[in-house]
Amino acid sequence: ETTYGPTDTPTYGPTDAPTDAPTDAPTDAPTDAPTDAPTDAPTDVPTDVPTEAPTDAPTDAPTDAPTDEPSTPCDNQGINGIGVENKVRYNNAGIYSTTPGPRNAQSWHSCCVSCYNDINCHAFSFQQTSSDSVCELTTSTSNREEDQQNWQAGNMDRD
Repeated sequence: ETTYGPTDTPTYGPTDAPTDAPTDAPTDAPTDAPTDAPTDAPTDVPTDVPTEAPTDAPTDAPTDAPTDEPSTPCDNQGINGIGVENKVRYNNAGIYSTTPGPRNAQSWHSCCVSCYNDINCHAFSFQQTSSDSVCELTTSTSNREEDQQNWQAGNMDRD
């Protein structure tokens, strides 16, 4: 069996000669020259001119017809609406329509809409008891009675 031991033959160990190994030195020195890196500067000067003129034409036709009735001042008891006058009745000779019915057959709102839809109606009164209801339409806002139990009213403000 052959063994190989140390010899006096020179080896090829490290040298001071340059190598192709990577270095920490920069490959290119930094410059003040501009680069192609992204900037925050706008690429185009902004203008106030719209690219297309606005139009009033709709882009799409409505897909469904509205299912609700058009709103009335009866739907809004706030600004520009008809307010509920609690415990009030317009009890005068101008009453031209009296519609009695069961308690839930009509409401202050339905009575208000009936008055609103009739140009002759200037005010309405609505009474609801435990079993019945009544809607009165009148051409006058005179004889406005207050503290009327179970009554609510509204004034169309038509002069």
